[in-house]
Amino acid sequence: MEASHDAPEEEPGARSTGATAAGADEVRIRIRLDGPYVVTGSFVLTDHEGNVLDCGDRPNVALCRCGHSGSRPFCDGTHRQIGFDGRLRS
Repeated sequence: MEASHDAPEEEPGARSTGATAAGADEVRIRIRLDGPYVVTGSFVLTDHEGNVLDCGDRPNVALCRCGHSGSRPFCDGTHRQIGFDGRLRS
């Protein structure tokens, strides 16, 4: 399965390199219903050893929340196939 980063159609893909509607320096993380975290804004994504992960040049990146993506940490849409329940619980 090819990684799509599962961002919504109005927000395709990965990392912002410029100003956003939220503000030039603001990073916004949106939790999609039963889906990924969608990160918008200028940021650097690193792994547990501090290695920078390439997010591309798109304005958003979708990060896996279900744990089953074949392209972790990025979302590939697997949450839809497994029926991921992403409701937030206290």
